Amino acid sequence: MAMQLLGMFKDYYLARQLGSGAAPDGAPGAGTGTAVSTLALLWAYAGGLRSAQALHERLVEAVVYAAPRFLDTTPIGRIMVRFAKDVQVVDEDITEILFSCIR
Repeated sequence: MAMQLLGMFKDYYLARQLGSGAAPDGAPGAGTGTAVSTLALLWAYAGGLRSAQALHERLVEAVVYAAPRFLDTTPIGRIMVRFAKDVQVVDEDITEILFSCIR
């Protein structure tokens, strides 16, 4: 997320330095595009956090209410690695895909 914000700031800064205001056809200038882009990024990030939290809660509930045999036969390390991988996919990949679709 920080890299995307830095990229947007760089684009905004360059547009300001080059004197880019409104386009000749009346399209909005760099400030409007940057604001919309920033709002879309924050919306995608917040959605990703909500999704990760919901996934984590459902995973914990599934393991807590799992049959005792599952907990006896499955090493705790394997369960923790699976949790981490699933939450990472939601945190990073799905948020990035959502932001790409918004653009």
